[in-house]
Amino acid sequence: MITNMSLTVGLLAVTFSSWLISRALTPFVIALASKLGILDRPEERKIHLSPIPRIGGVAIVVAWFPTILVLNSIFQLTTPQDSVILAGLMLGALTMAALGLFDDLTTLSHRRKFILEIIAISLFLGLAGPRFLNGFAAYVIAGVWLLGVTNAFNLIDGLDGLATGLATISAAGIAILAGQSGVLGPVIPAVALAGACLGFLPYNRHPAKVFMGDTGSLFLGFNLAAMSLIYMGSATHLGELLAPVFLLLLPLFDTLLAIVRRALNQQPLFIADKAHFYNLLMNRGFTHQGTVYFSYLLGMALLLSAVIMSVANNVIIVFSVAVLTGLLLALLVLKFRLFDMD
Repeated sequence: MITNMSLTVGLLAVTFSSWLISRALTPFVIALASKLGILDRPEERKIHLSPIPRIGGVAIVVAWFPTILVLNSIFQLTTPQDSVILAGLMLGALTMAALGLFDDLTTLSHRRKFILEIIAISLFLGLAGPRFLNGFAAYVIAGVWLLGVTNAFNLIDGLDGLATGLATISAAGIAILAGQSGVLGPVIPAVALAGACLGFLPYNRHPAKVFMGDTGSLFLGFNLAAMSLIYMGSATHLGELLAPVFLLLLPLFDTLLAIVRRALNQQPLFIADKAHFYNLLMNRGFTHQGTVYFSYLLGMALLLSAVIMSVANNVIIVFSVAVLTGLLLALLVLKFRLFDMD
């Protein structure tokens, strides 16, 4: 039986351990990537001016897995059903991280990358899905959600510390949402992910000593999407169902803006450019760090919206929060002209 004391101690141990492993391992990953020449080199669409090691996500992945396996076993933090879901999450996340690492080393085509992402998502849904999904439509919606959030986090990883910090906020948010609802399944992997990101962040913030690469961004995006999906699978009212959507809205917002902006300006939809919302904020006068901190602030505002939604079993409150959040994003678009390409 899981007591409140053992749960609290276990979660603290998971968070601290993942932070410590990530913090200690990242310098070794930097040294290894530098020695092997696994570097992100400057080019026209990138901001950095010198080669930077680009497989830093390996440290996050390695910190996350053993922490959960070992400490979950010691503190017995999950029920048997939660353990099956956690196994599915870890299998899918490991597959996605391996895909990201392969892409960092070889550069996959968009088509092959998409197919491999579908495989990773299918592994998770095949093993864990039956525990919280019912019906074919639910699986289709879940697959689209996983694919969308995973790639949105991949796209938002464009400034030093941006994706890492937003992932930390989102992971903490999922732990809060799931914990206050009594859905323990996502809590352990969420706090482990937050700890691993915090251990990596000192090396990734501007000026970055290392990039997480697709190894990290695909792993983080998939993990956050999957954990939020597990939470939504136990939702008892509309607010709990919508809360994770708002928690992860910033990377989805950036992706949607990029698609609409490119369509309006008759640009190819799948060609990388320097016209994401963070690039445009810098074009409007924000500094590199200022853009990152402003994005963190938006992420925390969305976290607050998500928490209010999850605890308010009231359609009027949920609708009001949704409208206010929409107005905030619309104001952001208009004030900083985020539909413009310049």
